[in-house]
Amino acid sequence: MEPFTTADLLILIQEQVLGIIATLFGTGLKWGFIGGLISIAGLIIIGRKKGFKRPHWLWSWIVKINFVYLPVLCFFLGFSLGIIGGTKQVTQGFIHESASFLIPYGKSFLGEFATPLPVIPGVDPNSQSLEEMIASLTLHQSGLEAGSLELELLTLIHESICEQVLAEMDFPPAMQSSVEVYHFLSQQQFSENMLTAVPVLLEEKVGLFFQAKYWFIWLFYLPFFLIPVGEFALYHLILRSRINPALPVQAAKTHGRSA
Repeated sequence: MEPFTTADLLILIQEQVLGIIATLFGTGLKWGFIGGLISIAGLIIIGRKKGFKRPHWLWSWIVKINFVYLPVLCFFLGFSLGIIGGTKQVTQGFIHESASFLIPYGKSFLGEFATPLPVIPGVDPNSQSLEEMIASLTLHQSGLEAGSLELELLTLIHESICEQVLAEMDFPPAMQSSVEVYHFLSQQQFSENMLTAVPVLLEEKVGLFFQAKYWFIWLFYLPFFLIPVGEFALYHLILRSRINPALPVQAAKTHGRSA
């Protein structure tokens, strides 16, 4: 059986990425419309309870911009989360489908450690962690665009392979430099039995990777939501009673008359 090389794995990854673009766009639109519809329903409920009524007509008019602002914002939030969720689902599906290829590929990839550590311009391997070294080598050797999904996935695969074999071997814990780890791996003999848990470890890493993406999306959109939510809370919790202090008394009298 011929070795399963990085070029072979890249073909599988790129075919997968190209095949899911339309699917991801559709998933993003679906969750975008769901987010927009939920926000519209909430706005209608608040509007019926006079939640957007303000003491001045101009203030009221500005606040009612939320009827456009929030649905659009929720659409883009849902679209972004849908894209991330869809990408995660497809990536995990790819891991399950390619599990049988990852083990022979891992053995082929580890064989590359028998060669001298490549010199990458502007990179000092002595100051890098193992993850940083793997990321630099993957970017340098694959020719992929920095930040692309293909590069991120290939880097996670390489990290999983190295971490799995180090966990299986008597790895000296005193070794901290990535150069020392590289030389340690270059002197070892590897078997496919050492790599059977790579797909499981890779799936865990992919989960953490996309969890960070989810947090980034939420934190990115949070300031845009704080503008209308902050104004709403500020008016109803603080300013409303100060601007019209007789409002609670008038409401009590009205209630008494009706009773």
